[in-house]
Amino acid sequence: MINTRKLESFVVDTIRDRILTEEHIKELVTLVANELQAGFKESQRELHSVEKSLSDVERRLSKLYQLIEDDKLEFNQASPRLRELTSQRAQLQGRQAVLRERSVHPTHIRPTKAVVRRYVRDLQGTLKEGRIVEQRAFIQSFVKRIEIDHPMAELHYMCPLTPPWGCKPLSQEVLDMVKTGS
Repeated sequence: MINTRKLESFVVDTIRDRILTEEHIKELVTLVANELQAGFKESQRELHSVEKSLSDVERRLSKLYQLIEDDKLEFNQASPRLRELTSQRAQLQGRQAVLRERSVHPTHIRPTKAVVRRYVRDLQGTLKEGRIVEQRAFIQSFVKRIEIDHPMAELHYMCPLTPPWGCKPLSQEVLDMVKTGS
């Protein structure tokens, strides 16, 4: 029979010492910052496209209004097209406003090493000195499953890190429980 308290303690220690390291958190921060920057660039490209389409719609509306003013086109003939173009303009202006709002917020923030170290210490401190309820909540949010083949245990966890060099992220570790008892 496995002592669940010892297993929980061992899992918490393993997560703290092997997974929640400064290197992993630094990688995560870098990946998030890169994703945000890529999203910002995509929004900028889309904003440029929307503005180009909006300019085209405005040009067509202007032409229609000019034809009506010059009595070369009856208003009732142009009315359906005017409604269509006006609707397109409203949709494009709405999308433009959303994309401009996105471009106002800073998206490329890279914390210093000191900030990453503080974050790692805070997470590790929660696991080391936190109440059992906090530790269990963290384990439940982080660990997918634990497979036990006494005296070994295999920990499967959700690690949001994908190494930039393309290899598969570590998602399981084999724990030798003989070191801590059985």
